[in-house]
Amino acid sequence: MTDNAPLTRKESARRSPEQILRQAPVEPVPDDGVRVFSIGTALFVIATIVLQLGRDQWGIPQWWLKVGLSGIVIGVLATVFSIWRRNRRPRRIANADPTPAT
Repeated sequence: MTDNAPLTRKESARRSPEQILRQAPVEPVPDDGVRVFSIGTALFVIATIVLQLGRDQWGIPQWWLKVGLSGIVIGVLATVFSIWRRNRRPRRIANADPTPAT
């Protein structure tokens, strides 16, 4: 908790945008998403297989299988994109100009 008292409407209106909008001092998450997309895609594959095998016994509508296949396609595309982005990142950093802009 902070020791700052709540601001009135007039006090809040007098603040500059720099005082209102401030970046939180939090480091970015070093995850590239490959693991998350791979696990999600694998779960969609398992769910689609289970739905296909139990389709007649459980009376599963056809659109559930389409949902499973859509999840697999989106997951594969997201995994490929995140792998491409992860492999591209070191090259982009290495090719950056080391001189600071003044």
